[in-house]
Amino acid sequence: MCGTSVSDEQFLTIPQCDHKIPADRGGESKLPNLQTLCTRCNLKKRQACSGCKLASCEGCPFAYPEKFSAVFVVSVSDTAAKQIRELAFREGITPDAAISRLVEKTAL
Repeated sequence: MCGTSVSDEQFLTIPQCDHKIPADRGGESKLPNLQTLCTRCNLKKRQACSGCKLASCEGCPFAYPEKFSAVFVVSVSDTAAKQIRELAFREGITPDAAISRLVEKTAL
């Protein structure tokens, strides 16, 4: 997902086997449903899945990152995340749209 080279030397980049569709949502432990994620992305995916309201995992960038080449998973400070959410709320847009606008405004 993040494109980080996985490594046994650093805890957060140790490769892990992940179920694209989680077992608790009916995902099988078979090769088509498995992917390799770094520890950080696997933890973030698990957190996102725990609160997911989607009817299916088929449209989820955490489950199928290869379908969403323009999707980036980034780590920001709590302060930055709060500012992004507040900006999105003020402008009546989603947080990802707010980030896109900020990037477009600062692009060279």
